[in-house]
Amino acid sequence: MFEGSVSFVGATFQSPQSDADTATEASFEGATFKSETTFEDAAFELPTTFTGATFEARASFAGVHSEEMLGFDSAVFEDVSRFREAVFEKLVSFEHATFSERADFFESTFADAHVPDEPYAIEPAAWFGGATFERGAELSCSTFEVQADFALATFGENADFHQTTFGAEADFMSATFGSDADFLGCEFVAAVSFRKATFGGTAGFQGVDLTGQQFHGADLTDADFGDATLCRADLESTLLSRARLTGADLRGATLSGAVIGDVHVDEDTRFLGRPGDDTRSPHTIAAIRASHPCVYDPAYGDDGHADTDTAKSVYRTLEDLGRRTGRSRLQARCFVRRQDLQKDGYWDDATAADVTAEERLVAGARWGRSAVARAMLLYGESPWRVIGYSFVTVIGFALLYPLGGWMRPEGGEPVTYDGLASVAEFGNSLYYSTLTFTALGFGDFQPVGFGRVLTTIETSFGAVLLALLVFILGRRAAR
Repeated sequence: MFEGSVSFVGATFQSPQSDADTATEASFEGATFKSETTFEDAAFELPTTFTGATFEARASFAGVHSEEMLGFDSAVFEDVSRFREAVFEKLVSFEHATFSERADFFESTFADAHVPDEPYAIEPAAWFGGATFERGAELSCSTFEVQADFALATFGENADFHQTTFGAEADFMSATFGSDADFLGCEFVAAVSFRKATFGGTAGFQGVDLTGQQFHGADLTDADFGDATLCRADLESTLLSRARLTGADLRGATLSGAVIGDVHVDEDTRFLGRPGDDTRSPHTIAAIRASHPCVYDPAYGDDGHADTDTAKSVYRTLEDLGRRTGRSRLQARCFVRRQDLQKDGYWDDATAADVTAEERLVAGARWGRSAVARAMLLYGESPWRVIGYSFVTVIGFALLYPLGGWMRPEGGEPVTYDGLASVAEFGNSLYYSTLTFTALGFGDFQPVGFGRVLTTIETSFGAVLLALLVFILGRRAAR
């Protein structure tokens, strides 16, 4: 027990100088430091342990340089602890340590020192697993060149990782952030896991590249992912209530089971497509023809995640999100793709080997109905298809009537191709076809012979196509 102030400022803890000295480590295990303790700028050249130590007053390890293993497992820091600008070249462990006041690791470096090729050599790492930071932690501008383990760690107040670089794997699995957590400007060079982590305040990941990172089952309520890159990130079963996703790129991210009903998105938020598809503007031929599947869609090409039912569920979730947020293009794309998967399912059922004739017939009829709905209406999403078919119908019948002289002006001769000597006469046929299509009457013309059948057919087509056009326009306006 150390009753008074303890100072090891600039001290060097090094290996023994003589064979008679058998000490191989410096141990403060279980020690109690009653007053202020400082190891500022100390050099630890041999393994040193503070396991189970208690620092009842301010403890400063600012600027220390550890060349060997340094352990603070289960240590208790009852006052402010400072590790600013410290350099840890080998394993440093704070597993299950308790920081009652704010812990300051500003600009610390957890270096990846060379490990000798020896049996039982310990890999460099930074272990904070199970540690408790009751007043939060300051780790901004730090560098982790080694594996960083914060699994099961608890941050009672703000956790600041602002502009920290994680050069190796980082694990925050099941960590608890009781207040805000700032990861703004962080660089994750390797894999990082926030699986089942809980954020009680705002988790700030604005603009951070989180490609392929793990958030499975995490509570990300109120998280800020504005302009972040979340391509291929694992967001399954995450809680994203009120999260900000404006400008975020989630192409290829797994979203099955994620709660995203009330997230904040904008026109730059991207959920569909592959990360390599960089067609930003929707006003290009490439954008119009591009496929925009989710990662579960078999059309995406990811066999590891392909699942038709899951894809339809995700499309439905994004469809609802698009409707609530006014993202009509997102809503339409998800609806169309969901219907495509349903149509493909009918075809698979109709062509399966182990089905009855009745099942094959019903599934085939449903596939045919879906195929027609897609071709003519894009499942009710494209008025331009109906308009196009209408123009084709009108012009087609206008070309057909003169073929057999099946329409004529009142008191005149039937209009035939022999008599189509001018554009004006073809205009008469087009005029008659338009009136017939729109059911406005025959004007100054009347059908002749088989022309009555053609007129009846065109009138029927016109009634159906115009009704479909009104339906589609009304559906889009209702959005």
